[in-house]
Parts: sequence; structure tokens; C-alpha cells
Amino acid sequence: MLASAPTSAQIALFSSPAAYCGTVGLKPTYGLVSRRGVFPLSYTLDHCGPLTASVEDAAIATQLIAGYDPADPASVDRPVPDLRARLEEGVAGLRIGLPRNLYRKAEGLTPATSAALERLAEALAAQGATVEEVTLPDYDLFSACGRIIMTAEAYAIHEADLRNRPLDYGAIFLARVATGATISAADYIQAQRLRRELSEAVNREALKRHDLLLTAMALGPAPRFDAYPPDRAGPMNIQSIPFNVTGNPALSLPVGLSEEGLPLSAQLVARPFEEALLLRTGRAVEKITEGWGVARTPPLALEAA
Repeated sequence: MLASAPTSAQIALFSSPAAYCGTVGLKPTYGLVSRRGVFPLSYTLDHCGPLTASVEDAAIATQLIAGYDPADPASVDRPVPDLRARLEEGVAGLRIGLPRNLYRKAEGLTPATSAALERLAEALAAQGATVEEVTLPDYDLFSACGRIIMTAEAYAIHEADLRNRPLDYGAIFLARVATGATISAADYIQAQRLRRELSEAVNREALKRHDLLLTAMALGPAPRFDAYPPDRAGPMNIQSIPFNVTGNPALSLPVGLSEEGLPLSAQLVARPFEEALLLRTGRAVEKITEGWGVARTPPLALEAA
């Protein structure tokens, strides 16, 4: 299953279903997988990647769909490595950064999610990784940057239809995207300049000293349907936007269950085009969390024909 830009104007393309449903979601490096045939939400933020039951399945699916496509202007012409070859090598010797400042004071962070992240960090260290705290720019900077770019680009994509048949849109999507008409060229250019600075902070600072980052994905389990008001956007406690802005590959993984029995999640982030290392680390996390209540294969109720 390929995750594509959804019509709800979320830019958490791969992460929401994975984080909330206890599955694996891989967002490959921007440009690794072609977006041809996917209706765009935001030209420079959209990624396509698989939503799977396991890390190995994510590796297999990505191996099949990755590669250069001249029909996608953002596609990168470079060889795709064997994404399964080193899946079982573990994390010994890896340096993993833990940017607690991204999520520690975030509204919506549950104690269970925070505890799961700390437990996972300790478990990775016990497996031979060096896990240490790093500081990234404030989450609000990533969010503001990404939302200006996303809203401006989404408006550009939908401009003609918004002008000619706005009532054909859902109310929530219309309210979100129509605001793109108020974003000036100066706003958009400043957001792109900030994007460069944020990418430098992630890739030339944090990931220069560390092989990967471990951080939050969903700040808590999936909310109830009645937590979403019918006339406006509801809570969206997903922290994928920083690495949509920077284009880094990221992996959403289940890391246990809440008191209500709902999946909790974590996010791993690697340098551009280091999906093999990302998946290798994800496989180690998968093994670590096998006893944490994570159901890899849900039971199926089959009816007799």
C-alpha cells in the first residue's frame, strides 16, 4: 500500500495510519520514490512510501518502488541499495541522538508515550548503541515553516477549482487551503529560507555527529472520533512535519500499548538516502519491542465460504 498526499490537508503522509494503527510507515528520502500518478498536496513536501506490517515488508516494498523516474521532476537518479541485506545487523556501535526538546513540552504528549521513548532509548543502549540527547531547533519553527509551504503550494494546486467551484470541497479542507490565498510571495520565500536553515541543523549538525535520531511520532494514542469537531480540524498530535520539511527519511514504528490498549509509536530519522541503515535500526527496534504488547500480525476472523 502506498501512502500518498491525503485530501485532508495533512502532511503526515505516512505517519498517522502507522502511528495510530500499530503498523510500520516508511517515508523515504524526498526524491527516492516517484510521485507520478499521485495527486499532489504540496510539490516540495510530498513523499510516497509504504505502510506495512513489518520492517522487512517495508524494505521489500521500498526496494520495488524506489528508483529514478524522469516523469517526476523531483526524482533522484541514483542507485537503490539492497535494503534487506543488513537488516539483522543490529545497532551495536551506532550513535543515536534523542532530541527531547522536540516533544518534551508538546501539548498532547502522554506519559505513556514519553515513558515508551525513554524505555526504547535505554533498550537501544543496552544493545550497544550510544544514545545521547541532542537539541534541534524548536518544533514550532519546523511546524510554521512546513505549514506555510504546504498551504501555499496546496492553494496553487487547487486555485482554479477553489475559484470556480469552492462548494465542491469539504468545509474543513476548504478552510485550510483557501488560507493559502493570503500567503505572500515574501512569506513563501522566507519559509524556504528557514527550511534551508532547519535542514542544515538536522543534517550538518545533529546527523553529522549521530547516525540516526530517535524521537516522537504520535504524541499519544489515536484520539476518539468524538474528539474531532464536525466543523473544524481536530487535534493532530503527529510530529512528522520536521522531517517532511528537511526531506530526511523517517520510519514510524509501534513501541507498545497505552493503558487503553491502543498503539504507541516512535520515529527514527536518518541522513538522506540512508534507508538501509534506517530499516536496520527499525528491525532492531522491532525485536526489542516484541514483548511490549506490540501485535505484529493481528488475528483474522475468517468466515466459511
